[in-house]
Amino acid sequence: MKRPMTRPFPTAKIGFLGGGQLVRMTLPAAARLGCEIHVLDPDPQCPASALAHRFSCGALDDPAALRALVEANDVTTYEIEAVDTTTLLTLEAEGHCILPSPRTVATIQDKLKQKEAFAEAGLATAPFVPCDEPSVDALLAFGAPLVQKARRGGPRRFLPRARGHGRPHPARGNGVLSRGGNGL
Repeated sequence: MKRPMTRPFPTAKIGFLGGGQLVRMTLPAAARLGCEIHVLDPDPQCPASALAHRFSCGALDDPAALRALVEANDVTTYEIEAVDTTTLLTLEAEGHCILPSPRTVATIQDKLKQKEAFAEAGLATAPFVPCDEPSVDALLAFGAPLVQKARRGGPRRFLPRARGHGRPHPARGNGVLSRGGNGL
């Protein structure tokens, strides 16, 4: 029978913001490497809660909970990008290791900034335009088929044409209009 590898101390303490399936699947490999995993998640029954070395139940936008997690670990990373990047930027500036940088996550959180960053880097992306005030005229000017996405959070809506009217219906709030559903 193969005996589990034991170490007198962890080789690294890794904090995860979010405790979903990704962290749950990471835990066995991290344990084999001698890493200790600390998870912060608002759901006490999240998939990684029972397996993590340490689990803290708290909001991912709570500055005190974020600070406690980051300060207790050698490196902090993300399972989900729905986090308070302002607090994380402060912690990074104080010298804490947060990977990827909270600046990158802030870009990912805003779909327009994300698409602009892709275009600036020369990466292929579907055509897009900012759409601060969605209207039928804006949708018609862009052309169908299209996807209207909220800039932050929120669902995306596929808007080929309104049934029977030949005119698309805009969603509420600012967002991004993009061609096709499979592009970046």
